[in-house]
Amino acid sequence: MKYFAIIIILFASVGAVSLPVSTKAKVPVSRIKAVETYRVLKVVGKVSIEKAKVNLKIGDQFNSNDKLKFHSPNAQVAVVTNSRRRKVFSASSDGLKQPLLQTLAQKNVTMRSGGIINSHVLTKHFSDTVLLLNEIKLAIEIPEFEQNQDNFYYMEFKHEGSTIAKKLPHDGNQLLIYRDSLFMVDDVVIAHPVLTQMTLKFRKVKSNSSVMIGEFMMATPSLTEIKAQLDVFSMEWDDSKFENKELMTEAVNHLGMYYGKTTEEDVKRFYLNQ
Repeated sequence: MKYFAIIIILFASVGAVSLPVSTKAKVPVSRIKAVETYRVLKVVGKVSIEKAKVNLKIGDQFNSNDKLKFHSPNAQVAVVTNSRRRKVFSASSDGLKQPLLQTLAQKNVTMRSGGIINSHVLTKHFSDTVLLLNEIKLAIEIPEFEQNQDNFYYMEFKHEGSTIAKKLPHDGNQLLIYRDSLFMVDDVVIAHPVLTQMTLKFRKVKSNSSVMIGEFMMATPSLTEIKAQLDVFSMEWDDSKFENKELMTEAVNHLGMYYGKTTEEDVKRFYLNQ
């Protein structure tokens, strides 16, 4: 009885005993970073997923947890995210994937879609690098450059040391440039590089004079490769007819970044005719 009283006194003097509690803070659910998935649009050089040891190609998928290996300093991979944004990954100093950009909306890499109404815009139009898919159709509404039997546009380029001049057809005020006929000499399609230096001029037959419009590079990449990249956009936007405005903007900006200036009309017409 004496010992029992002593135990009661000890408990009373100590008070309630607190159990140890972890002080590690819990991460709020809102701060947990979601895994982002990517679908490949284009690969420059050689890029692979380290874990799978597989080289990436157009249409492949990976996610933000995958570690990429870039096999050369200039290697990069352009993708569309599951939230329908474009990104480009390139090798960084630590060898990990590094986003170079998230959108190119602020970069003007597209050609004007409507008709051209003055010579300044026309010259700017045909500058830098222009992408020729299967064809270019461009309305030009400049009175002094009206197209008819005696007044027409033509292009000049070099081939095996000779200058080739090609008269360009038109449909009313629409200038027409066809890939097959542009590079045809004596009814034979000639070999040409992916980038060809071009000069665009306007010929006035009655005055026997030509007006320089502009000098630029004409890009004629593989149409199979272009179609595969556009298939990715179609898949991610679930739009096989290319009617979504955001899809068109992203697709045209992507092609402008890697190949050359083009228009929504030319891209859509090319894709739907494949």
